Parts: sequence; structure tokens; C-alpha cells
Amino acid sequence: TARGTEVVLNRKLVEADHVIVVGAISFHYIAGFSGGRKAILPGCAAERSIQANHLLSFDRQTLEKRAGIVSGCLDGNVVHQDMEEAVGMLNPSFLVNTVLNRDNEIAAVYAGDWREAHRRGCAEYKAKHALSVNERRPLVIVSAGGAPKDINLIQSHKAMEQSAGLLEEGGTMIALAKCAGGLGRDDFLRWFVEGGSSATARMLVEDYKINGQTAWGLRRKAERFRLLLVSTLEAETVRRMGLEPHPTLGSALAAVTAQDGYILPYGLTTLPEIKTPVV
Repeated sequence: TARGTEVVLNRKLVEADHVIVVGAISFHYIAGFSGGRKAILPGCAAERSIQANHLLSFDRQTLEKRAGIVSGCLDGNVVHQDMEEAVGMLNPSFLVNTVLNRDNEIAAVYAGDWREAHRRGCAEYKAKHALSVNERRPLVIVSAGGAPKDINLIQSHKAMEQSAGLLEEGGTMIALAKCAGGLGRDDFLRWFVEGGSSATARMLVEDYKINGQTAWGLRRKAERFRLLLVSTLEAETVRRMGLEPHPTLGSALAAVTAQDGYILPYGLTTLPEIKTPVV
């Protein structure tokens, strides 16, 4: 691609007469939205293509996420733009994408040109799932939304990422995520070395991995906010990641003093946005 991503796809796709893209649209904290082009990259791409594409989200100079790398954003999102360019080389014949409701039932279907139908679905999804609020507050209670959305910590982190924008600096987040499947990667804890998020960032510069950026994001939030996790994970594992472990919501609530806040029962499918004051 123009940004240097080597595009290596499954041979069966490249040799096919027609490729029909199928998937579901929801928020994604790196690519803006899931669905559409993500069925091909990363869905059917080589690991080196996936890593190169996702590396675009991380600024090696500032050791921070690049501007535009947020949920609900396509315009100005370099990861999304790179994905679209890569998938454009294959140029799928057709797309069918769905939107699921809270019971995992099909609530909407978008079909047609693989770019336009996906963009239309993303725009309508955001219009229905964005939550506009006036101010940040000292407390956020967020649930990943239950199974399968909270199957592991890596998946549950997406809800934490989306809701963090509601917190005042130094505020408190209580995250509810069962994490029955554990962390999501056996090697996830290797990113939690001494030196905080800066140390993890330097590891990413040397050897970028997508789940390493998830670890960096978690550490970054733990440095800015107080994070309490209600889960089934081992308490020592949670502490190693810089979070406070709690077995129940009641236990977590008893440990905080802030009362003014927000409650997000469906953190993965809710996109909070702070209103811009009119000058």
C-alpha cells in the first residue's frame, strides 16, 4: 500500500472469480468499525500484513496512538484507510454486513458495494449507538455486555477503552467483565514489564504485536485513572496489570467514594461523546 503494508492474502481469495464479504458491524477501537474490509484484512491476510497495518495506529516518535485511531472514526483513521486500500487490490464483488441487537439477533442488513454498503452501515450504526453527554465525571461503571463480549480481558478492554473518555483525569472506573476465558493470550502478561506504559511502548517499537498495543492501552489508562476490575481472573494477575481486583460489584462500590458518574451496561456497543461547547 502507499503506507508500506505488504498485502499478502489467502490464495483462494486471489484465485476466485468472485469474493463476497460477509460480517457484522460494530465499534472497533483501532479500525473505527468492524465489518467490511476487516473480513479480508485482517480476516484472510498473512500475519505480517496484519501487524504492518495495525502498526500504523502507533506513533513511534511520541509513543502514543495516532490521531483518528478511535472507535466510530473512519475519516482520518490511517488503519482503516490502509485496510481499504489493501482490500481494494482484491476488489470484492459484493458485501453483506449485519448489525446485531443485544440478544445477538440480526437487527439490520447492509448489502451492495463493499465500500459504500459498509460505510452506510457504519454511519447508521454510529447514529443509533453514540451517546452524547455534556461533561466528564469522576466515576464510570462499565460492563462489557456479558457473554460473549466479556469472554476474556483482551475483548473486554474494548469497553474500557470506549468509556474512558467519560472520565475526569484521575477518575475511577469500575469495569465488569467475567473473563471466563482468561486474558485472551497466554503471553499477554509479558508486556507488563517494569517502567509502566513507556516501557511497553518501547517494546512495541522493537517488536510490534497487536495484543501488545492492547496491553499498552490498559497500562496507559491505569496510569491516568483508578481501574477496578470485577472478574473471575486471579487477583494477583489483575494487580500485575495495574488494576484493582474485586469479586463483586458491591465490593468495588464499597472501595470508591465518588458518586457522580455514568453507568454503561453495554460498553462495547455504546460510544460516549463529549459535546463541544458552542462559542
